[in-house]
Amino acid sequence: FNIIQNGNDALLYLRESGFMSFSTNNDERLRITSGGNVGVSTLTPRAKLSVSSGTSKYNPAAGLGAGAIACIESNGNVGLQFLSDSSYSNYIYFGDESSVSTGAIQYAHSVNALIFKVNGGTERLRIDSNGDVEIGSGKYLTWVASAAGDHRGRIKCDSGNSMVFEVTNGNNEAMRIDSSLRLLLGTNSSRSVGNERNFQIEGTTNTASSMSIVRNSNDTGPPTINLGKSRGTSVGSNTVVQDDDTIGAIYFRAADGTDCNSLSAYIEAEIDGTPGGNDVPGRLVFGTASDGSASPTERLRIDSSGKTGININNPSSYNSSGNELVLGNTSSNAGMTIVSNSANNGHIFFADGTASGAQNRGIIKYEHGNDAMAFNTAEAERL
Repeated sequence: FNIIQNGNDALLYLRESGFMSFSTNNDERLRITSGGNVGVSTLTPRAKLSVSSGTSKYNPAAGLGAGAIACIESNGNVGLQFLSDSSYSNYIYFGDESSVSTGAIQYAHSVNALIFKVNGGTERLRIDSNGDVEIGSGKYLTWVASAAGDHRGRIKCDSGNSMVFEVTNGNNEAMRIDSSLRLLLGTNSSRSVGNERNFQIEGTTNTASSMSIVRNSNDTGPPTINLGKSRGTSVGSNTVVQDDDTIGAIYFRAADGTDCNSLSAYIEAEIDGTPGGNDVPGRLVFGTASDGSASPTERLRIDSSGKTGININNPSSYNSSGNELVLGNTSSNAGMTIVSNSANNGHIFFADGTASGAQNRGIIKYEHGNDAMAFNTAEAERL
């Protein structure tokens, strides 16, 4: 063992193949092995730098991780501590031949944020003091199937502040939630179909332009679509509706060469009387637009008493002995046609039950083969 002074420098030499150790208070504190490993509080440094506060259950035969030149070991919890003033940051840098800080992990004490930087030190991800994870605008949160980087799905926030969901190698947009909180399937831009709706499906095939609802249960219950209406002005309100309120509707619109706002037909559910607690009388109204118009006219109505009007919007106002079905045209001729082929008959039956004989107590019949009209009463032809 030699100590050599060379000008202002001092050199310690151990020429044999042993180790060099440094002790205080009769305990070894640091060891340099003949292979150049430095151990702090360990007699068997496992890496170029090993720091130990107790022997772990590590199996030396397993070796260390690829490229590991430092090892911190303990028989309990173990950690690496960085300390700085609250106005500064702590860093871990990752460098290569082109830059000493190609990547970095930074803890910014001034804002209590953990920051991840890549590709020349550009910030790409941040966990802020509230625990929110922030990814730079236009960047993806990506799921990959292999180390080769094949994308299976990814999410990003684009420059228009839309959340975009993509599948299959990142090339196929599955859906997006735009900056106006509209959910778009099959399209990356909202369009007006009467108005710009919060849920839009658009495609070029039946599959891409359709939806299905399936219920699987061992009972008689169906899948359902439920439309609700209140007179309230806040979410969750149950303010009672009023007579003639439209409580649900299906509107059918068609592109007319300019836009897709023109209304061709509709089905509306409306309140048909005075509503109250567990009492909401309703009617169904069907409308179609005539040629040359984009404003549908009511064509059929089923009111709250079950009366049906065809081109009549008040069937219950007609004679109560014959207003179950009222059809007509109050501004022109009206009629009804029964069509059958030339070898068969057209009938109107009058019944007073479902038993044999009661089904056809009275009949008005037109026999096309004979071009004759017959009238039956009590199951017998009279005229």
